[in-house]
Order: sequence, then structure tokens, then C-alpha cells
Amino acid sequence: MAAALFLATTYWSVGGAQAAANDAEARAIFEKFIAAQNAHDADAVKAMLLNSPGTLLFASGEEPPQAY
Repeated sequence: MAAALFLATTYWSVGGAQAAANDAEARAIFEKFIAAQNAHDADAVKAMLLNSPGTLLFASGEEPPQAY
């Protein structure tokens, strides 16, 4: 029983640390992606995109009227 409790505690504590590491990595990649877009660096943006017909990009903000 003690071994099972130890394994469960170890698993959950490592799981939380791994989730935090994944969040930090995702945030760093996103910030790099936004910086490349703002710099109009098409090659850097292209290098970060998945080459797949299923890739979908969307913006959560509003488009300015002149964009239409």
C-alpha cells in the first residue's frame, strides 16, 4: 500500500511539473511566433508552421475595415 501511495504521489507531482514545463514551452514558442509576425519575417513564421492541409490559423481579434 505504501509503495502504491508513493508511486501515485510521485506521478502526480511530476505530472504537474511536466504540465508547467509544457505551458512554458508553448508560451515561448507562441511569443517567438508573434515576434516573427510583427517583424514581417515570413521565413521564420513559415518555419514554425505545420506543413499540413489540416492546419487552421485564426485570429481572435477584429479585422480592421480596410482588410475586407
